Amino acid sequence: VEKTLSFSEYEVQQFAKLTNDYAPIHHDASYARRLGYSGSIVFGHLAVAPFSGMIGEFPGLDWVMLRHNFQFRKPIYLDQEMTYVCDVVRVRACLRIIELDLCIKGESGVSITGGCQCQKMVEN
Repeated sequence: VEKTLSFSEYEVQQFAKLTNDYAPIHHDASYARRLGYSGSIVFGHLAVAPFSGMIGEFPGLDWVMLRHNFQFRKPIYLDQEMTYVCDVVRVRACLRIIELDLCIKGESGVSITGGCQCQKMVEN
């Protein structure tokens, strides 16, 4: 499953408000440039949040994420178009569990890699 999207300054501001995280690297482009970045960078946890919705699309709404891990390799900048990739790497049918490889990549290469384990929920 693939999806392409970007994050606006407004979305970064809303995430900061939600998390109460006002680190200047996410809000002050001149500060971020002094640290060697091209501008303000998107929060890592905001960047990976779309995977939650992708899992709702595939494998479906009756699946939940049990655990996940991410490696933040390169920054993601405001309005930078990124491609999200979600690949099934293992199916454990008897436990209703699938394992997924997750990747976010842009023109400059891979920014975030990771994986997650999801389980299909069953009504009693």
